[in-house]
Amino acid sequence: MLLMAAASGHYFQKLVRVRKWDRKFKQLRFQNSWHYILKGEFFDFPRSAFDLEVDTVERIEIVYVDAVVKIEEGSIIYDGILVDYELSKDGGLETISLKEVHRRYLKDDKTQASFDHKYYEIPGHILILKYSEIINLNFSYYKVIEENGSYNIELVK
Repeated sequence: MLLMAAASGHYFQKLVRVRKWDRKFKQLRFQNSWHYILKGEFFDFPRSAFDLEVDTVERIEIVYVDAVVKIEEGSIIYDGILVDYELSKDGGLETISLKEVHRRYLKDDKTQASFDHKYYEIPGHILILKYSEIINLNFSYYKVIEENGSYNIELVK
């Protein structure tokens, strides 16, 4: 009986995810809403203030993250592509992992001009940020478009 209960629970979870019922009905969603934000699935929520008019959530291939982190010298913004994340047991976010990361100090932003020159590449494969040290997060969701043998990225619409 225990085996049957576990198997039916597993099957029902798969069915809910495949049919996207968790996006339509709040009662069927994961308790931790970070999954839906990090994957862009919140676009499909009935109460979402953002609608994808052209694309679907399944078109999202790259999630770009801007994270503001406070350190002793001031606030730093880290920009990079989301690789992975760890959810906490209490319904929060534990860590986010980024690749192709750049950083800059926010105190250097005296003008809006020429942000590119203020960014510094962080060498390495993965940068892991602890959520407890993050002040703000900004997410941008991109799709990859192939045109004449070359690839470009574009915000989902």
